[in-house]
Amino acid sequence: MICIGFRHQKVSTRLICQGYAPEILFWTVWDDIGDEDVLIGCGALKELDATHGEIKSMRTSSQHRRKGVARAVLTHIIEEAKRRGYRRLSLETGAQEPFQPAHRLYEWAGFALWAFW
Repeated sequence: MICIGFRHQKVSTRLICQGYAPEILFWTVWDDIGDEDVLIGCGALKELDATHGEIKSMRTSSQHRRKGVARAVLTHIIEEAKRRGYRRLSLETGAQEPFQPAHRLYEWAGFALWAFW
């Protein structure tokens, strides 16, 4: 189990790795609100082969968007991919307008659009 703590824009969170399937690592981000923990984001990394990983299931709750949650999860996934020695890291996302914030995040991280059709 990997546990990473971070603090961003007054949101105290925990990033916790949970085993979902042998080839998939899944992280959740929680916010301590009052007496309860609230799930605010998640992301996963799937090993496609020894040199290639795929980012899966990036999500942030609507109340916590634009607060750095997705950036923290993405950064953690990229660092884990480097640690594993992946030479290629890919992802799929929608092309419609609601996905534009995700496109900007992935571009910030160095991903480039690649059309295969």
